[in-house]
Formats: sequence, C-alpha cells, structure tokens
Amino acid sequence: MNEGFGTNFRPSRSNMKRILQKSLLDTHRAAGKFAAAAALFLAVLAPVAALSCREADIDGPALLAEFKRIHSNIYNIYGIKEGGEIYDTLAASCRGKELERQVLEYIKCLKVQKEMKTFITIKDVEYNDVRLEDVRDGEAEIFCKWIVIGLVRHPTHIHRKVNLNEAVYRVALGNGKGPRITGYDLLTNQAVEVMRR
Repeated sequence: MNEGFGTNFRPSRSNMKRILQKSLLDTHRAAGKFAAAAALFLAVLAPVAALSCREADIDGPALLAEFKRIHSNIYNIYGIKEGGEIYDTLAASCRGKELERQVLEYIKCLKVQKEMKTFITIKDVEYNDVRLEDVRDGEAEIFCKWIVIGLVRHPTHIHRKVNLNEAVYRVALGNGKGPRITGYDLLTNQAVEVMRR
C-alpha cells in the first residue's frame, strides 16, 4: 500500500513536508506547462472546521455547510505548489493515521500523474446530499454524496471526466484544535461521464 515506504513508515511532520515538496517538484518538472492538479481516481478526505465539542450544542446545518466548504478545498491542495502548505491544509482537516494516509495518497497521485504524463484539473465540486447521520461520544458521522468535474490531459488528447462519490465520514469533535477527520467509508467512486475533446 505505501509502496517504497514500508509498512512501518510513520513520517514526522517535517519529513512529510519535505516529501511533499520533493513530489511536487518532480511532478512540476514532468508536467512542463501543466501544473499538478487534483486526482479524480481517488475519493479523498473531507475536512470539517471548528464546532462546539458538546454534542447537545452541535448546529447541524452549520456543520454541514462548513463540511461542504472545506471538503471542496481538499481538491484545491493539488494546485498548491509548496509542500508545507499542503501538509498544513491536510493537518487542519484530519489527524492520526488518516493524516498519514492522505499525505501518502497525495504523493502516490503525483507519482501516477508523472509516470502516465497525465494531469488533472478540477473544475468544480458539486454536492447532491450531505447529512449528519449520527453524533455520539464526541464523534460525528456525516454522509456525503458529491460529484467532481475535471479535465484530464493526456499526451495526445484532453477529456472531461465526472466522478460520482459517496462516503460516510467520521469526524472527531472538540480535540482542542477543532474537529478532524479520523476516517471514512467509501461507498461509491465511479466515472459517470467521460467526454473526449
């Protein structure tokens, strides 16, 4: 799963930033005029911003609005060119093993784009259904159904791709720094439209 890193790889914050920066530089060199963009073939994490840590005080509509706002930002990290900023964005969204997993998935995505000489640009993220499923023991479960619209640039052509995603996210509340994603269960990740130019 963590190819090249070994199964016991647990990078420090500074090492993750350095690895991200190197991966970005390698990808930008390979891309030429195309900057590294977001990966459509992976449903990525959905971060959530600050809320009350008491379950009785959770404002469901505010939580879901913030969830959507920050979830769409996670796709924007592929347009960031500095590894430290990417790491900080992910660290503000998730914690623990989920943070490590997201950093490694990001690096893997850049590697695949470089090897395939394929570069992906996210054009839009649209939400069909976002709802609070459960809150207990300081953790919220949020169901999210969304589509990602992007352009995929291959060496010989460009095509539009639309992916449909559904997942249930686990969000730890009130850890002193605001809520963080601790994991998710992916229910659907499928291409629903591919239009070649």
